[in-house]
Parts: sequence; structure tokens; C-alpha cells
Amino acid sequence: MRHAFFLSIALGLAAASAHAAPVQDAAQALAAVKQAGYVAPYELEFKHGYWSVEATTPEGLRVDVLINPQTGELLSFDGISTALPRNQVRAALEAAGYHRVRDLEFDDGFWEAEANNAQGREVELVLHPLTGAVLAERFDDEDDD
Repeated sequence: MRHAFFLSIALGLAAASAHAAPVQDAAQALAAVKQAGYVAPYELEFKHGYWSVEATTPEGLRVDVLINPQTGELLSFDGISTALPRNQVRAALEAAGYHRVRDLEFDDGFWEAEANNAQGREVELVLHPLTGAVLAERFDDEDDD
């Protein structure tokens, strides 16, 4: 059953990517999600350089969908099982000069972590779910305002 789900996701992504075009606004993001076969999208927002939306697969599974605004490519995650493994995310952060990596968790389609940067400052990080690349870094002592 799980293999069938991943196959359906892969086929859906292939179909979506074949006709993918830049996604410039929320209406286009919703249209891309619906065209890929997802239903009941909600919590659409633009964050960390991607359109992010929660939706449901045709099989009824809740997923986080990220849309690359430049290419229109959709990435779908049913949680941590379909993202880059935690140990590889940690290794990518350490290779990039971060240390004391902690609170590493997968949330809303992105990896998030707290760490110390190369200068020793505590930072909050948002990482790409498949590559582990840092998409956002915020000093831990900055206000959320």
C-alpha cells in the first residue's frame, strides 16, 4: 500500500512537472495543487522561498506540499518518512559549519533546527526538505515580530 502511495506521488509529480510553469501568486499555487490531484488545500502561504500548503491526496492522506515558484515543481511530504533523513540533515549542517545542532524537527514540509553558527551565535534554521540546504537563518535572540 505504501509503495502504491509513493508511486502515485511520483506519477503526480512527474505529471505536474511536465506542465509546470512559474507560480507567481496564491491563485496559481492553488491551481497547481489541484491540477496535481490534491484536494482540500488549506493554510496556503509563501515562506522560505516556496509556496506551502497542506492538502489531501486522492487516497485521503494529509500531506505538506511545497511549490517552487520559479519552476512550478511540487514536492509532497507525508511527514519525515519522505524527506531527507535526520542524520543526513545533521551532517549537512555540520558540513556547512554549524555545531551543537539541536531541536531538529520536520514541520510543515521543512526541516527546522537550532544550532550555533561558525561564529558561535545561536541560530534558528529552516532547511530544504530534500537537500538540507539552509533556506533561512535567524539569530535565536531576535524577536518574532
